[in-house]
Amino acid sequence: MLKIQYKISDVYHLEGETYSINACFDNILRILDLMVDPTIPEFMRYDIALEMLLGDDLPEYDAESKQEILKDVLSNYVKAEKEVIRDIAGNVIDLPEKESEPVFDYYEDSELIYAAFMQVYGIDLIEEQGKLHWSKFKALLEGLPSGTRLTEIISIRSWNEFDEKKSYKQHMREMKQKHRLKGGQHG
Repeated sequence: MLKIQYKISDVYHLEGETYSINACFDNILRILDLMVDPTIPEFMRYDIALEMLLGDDLPEYDAESKQEILKDVLSNYVKAEKEVIRDIAGNVIDLPEKESEPVFDYYEDSELIYAAFMQVYGIDLIEEQGKLHWSKFKALLEGLPSGTRLTEIISIRSWNEFDEKKSYKQHMREMKQKHRLKGGQHG
């Protein structure tokens, strides 16, 4: 999470060693792609991802340790677990899982993300590869106002039937089907 009152610190401490983390948005997105790539064996994904993030594949660690280290490093950048909701006393409330379709995918929506950043911020994400930090990218992405094609399509994908008139419902069903995600396994 981006906190404007603090400088971004991208270091990882591991058994007395300090590693600089490459947290550019494009690097994190490539790692998310890598982690679901069926053409690369799972054990190799950790080596590649750690090399991409830390500049070191940590050969002295076994695969299970590498997986835990990678999870720990990425936990500061990518939310992988569902949000925990607590009651006033601090007890975890176990809510039933909602069956919902995904409404956003970095891979499938990449052209829309690019267009929205150009439209709203004047930022060319291709030119910002290797420069724009993941936290800044996420803050800008989450802050996109309505009026971009990306926010319009996310709105269509997340539409639910409530008390709309039948003709509007039919239109929205068709639009939702037209713009649904294809089912890729990308972040």
